[in-house]
Amino acid sequence: RRWALARMATSTFPPPPRFYRLYAPTEVDDGAGRREDDERGERGAVRRPPEPPEPPEATEFEAFGLIYTLEDGLPPLRTDKVLFEVNDGRVDFKGELLKLNKEILYHYIDLIDVLATRPGDYVHALSDLDAVFQNTHYLLNAMRHFQARATLQHALQTQIDEHRQAIEDLRNTVQKHRSEVLQSLQRLSTSMSTSDGMEVDLDVHPRVPPASAEGS
Repeated sequence: RRWALARMATSTFPPPPRFYRLYAPTEVDDGAGRREDDERGERGAVRRPPEPPEPPEATEFEAFGLIYTLEDGLPPLRTDKVLFEVNDGRVDFKGELLKLNKEILYHYIDLIDVLATRPGDYVHALSDLDAVFQNTHYLLNAMRHFQARATLQHALQTQIDEHRQAIEDLRNTVQKHRSEVLQSLQRLSTSMSTSDGMEVDLDVHPRVPPASAEGS
């Protein structure tokens, strides 16, 4: 058994966990024509899958020392240091992210210098670097709805361009084949007039019905 478990752990494509059998609605065939017993040892009994877990009641949970919430919305800024500017309720995301990107490099170099020269004072430098990352993360989350709208616009525009190109290709194909049909009819007309000694009038152009009188 231990050898089998070790083989499963090192396999390139390991099989699913054994507890997946608990979710079989009926008895399970082991592949050799034999039916496995259920938990009570009875053959031919119908297995009932376990009940799913209850949904969590709490709206907040902790992971890796941070508190997360299940509610939709923009996550709050997890630092008191606001490093981006807000003008009339608007944020220049591109400019502020570029500025914060440069701030990350500056504070990282400052942290390395502090660790090399004053290891005991690293807390303040690390706090500044963490604040820059928190502000960057906040701005990136605030851009998600703009990103979703831009992605949707790009997808729709791509579909429109593909449809237009398909229509243009269809028109070109129809025009090409129409030209070939007209040429074939013209050659056929010339051949028949030459062989029979008389001209045959083949109207290869579609007839347009006369316009009806107004008010009729």
